[in-house]
Amino acid sequence: MARAAESLDPSNPDLDVATAVMGNRTKSLIVRHLWQNGPSRAPEIMEATGLVGPTVSLAMQQLEQWGVVTGSIPSEMRHGRPVIYTLDQTRVRYLMRLWFEFISGDVHQR
Repeated sequence: MARAAESLDPSNPDLDVATAVMGNRTKSLIVRHLWQNGPSRAPEIMEATGLVGPTVSLAMQQLEQWGVVTGSIPSEMRHGRPVIYTLDQTRVRYLMRLWFEFISGDVHQR
């Protein structure tokens, strides 16, 4: 199986993103919900995961910043408007592979 050269680079900033997503229960619950249920609004995510609003809000900001999810409305235009979050499954698969390569020893910590 061919591997992307950048994924084996321990200085790849995506390795930090991968460990922040895969190693965090809150973010993993959100990613799992979106993976299984498709695009969702924050109240749907909260109901399904048992997470509270501020926790979901912070996690969604980080996941958006890292390109794991996208919101249906740009962040600067939301102002209380309902946002539908969509998971980038391709990005998640890449981060999962990178995280696995790290924990299995194929990528060494910096």
